[in-house]
Amino acid sequence: MFEFNYALTEKDLFDFSVFNYFYSPLYKRDIYLRKILVPALFALLSLFYLYTYKFNFLIAAPYVAFFVFASVLYLVLFRRISIFNIKRSVKRVKKFNNDLYDDNQIIKFLDYDIVLQSDTSEGKLKYSNVKNVVVTKNAVYLYIDTNKAFILPQRFFENPDNQDKFLDFLKEKINLNVTFA
Repeated sequence: MFEFNYALTEKDLFDFSVFNYFYSPLYKRDIYLRKILVPALFALLSLFYLYTYKFNFLIAAPYVAFFVFASVLYLVLFRRISIFNIKRSVKRVKKFNNDLYDDNQIIKFLDYDIVLQSDTSEGKLKYSNVKNVVVTKNAVYLYIDTNKAFILPQRFFENPDNQDKFLDFLKEKINLNVTFA
């Protein structure tokens, strides 16, 4: 049995959100579309300016150059732009959903269930509901859906041996491979 005081910080939620966005299959299509559609929009605008100036490239060249530069800049800064947006989203979550940051929550990994307790409620989850286990340098994520996970930051484990014991315990309870990212 393992028990943790389940108090998450804004950084914990941010780290999970960034990891989930860039490495989850759920967002792969979104990332691909964003990387294609924005430069395609700039290309269409370039064609529009070329058409407007009757394909006189000397007059339209500054506009075309600007849109090409904007496309390349967008692709280069894509990760930073995404991280900035994730950071804003996490701040909104903290502002409107303080339950995530409640210091009085306890998560217990019992023989048959995962139990999350707070002062006002208690929830149980079977181990069979865990879809994936991912270990990163910052945390262990127990995915219960493609976009939802229990976040267990490294600070929950006093040392690497405790984390290894916990992962061995999970391997016994869950018939899944643990992914190290």
